[in-house]
Order: sequence, then structure tokens, then C-alpha cells
Amino acid sequence: MNEFKEIIVLYKQSDIALVKSLLEAQGIPFFIDNENFNIIHGSAIGARVRVAEEKFDEAKEVLSSFLQ
Repeated sequence: MNEFKEIIVLYKQSDIALVKSLLEAQGIPFFIDNENFNIIHGSAIGARVRVAEEKFDEAKEVLSSFLQ
């Protein structure tokens, strides 16, 4: 069973869509906590992106522009 680790919290729907696209393109398993709450409540609630622990370093590299 995969363990997932939080890598970033996003507040804009455009950022969420881009991060999802980047991770999917690289085949990195992920899920997003609070994504639906973020849609309903706007940027008041952050969407927490979690990636498979064994792919964490790869995901950090893929998302390096967001993590600065």
C-alpha cells in the first residue's frame, strides 16, 4: 500500500489544474485533499496535494517552479 506525503498546498484552481496535469504526465500517483472545498469556497481553503512517498523526490523536481 502506498503512503502519500504532502508536497504543496494550492489556493488557485488554475494552479491545481496545472499541478494535476504535470503529475499525471509523469505518472506520479497523487491525490488532492480539499479540492472540492476549494472549488466551493474559493481560495479560502487550500487544496493539499499529496504524492506517493516513493515518488516524492521526482515530484519535487517536476513541481520545482511551484515549490520556490
